[in-house]
Amino acid sequence: LSAIHNLKKKLALATNDDGNIHLLVDNPDQIDFLEEFISNSPSAGMKWSVFLKVDTGYHRAGTTCDGQGVSLATKIIDSPYLDLKGLYSHCGHSYNIDNDAEMKTIVQDDRD
Repeated sequence: LSAIHNLKKKLALATNDDGNIHLLVDNPDQIDFLEEFISNSPSAGMKWSVFLKVDTGYHRAGTTCDGQGVSLATKIIDSPYLDLKGLYSHCGHSYNIDNDAEMKTIVQDDRD
């Protein structure tokens, strides 16, 4: 994370903005680790941008869309060091889709 912090500073200088780097989290231990790191870093006064990875059914990565996921989102929202920018999901089962009807079905299933 120190390298990410340094990259963030360089991006901020090069782009004349805050050098946003978005991190992806899906586990409360990751949030605890980030908060500990950020609280002890030179960027302690700045929130880091995170997206919450949501499991879309294949159980490879991401938090579940139930109380566990809501709890994780709430933990990020309540963090003085993290800024929840949104949710991220990956529908790996959509790779071989070749028509709009199949894609619409997958989107609806994942949304519901």
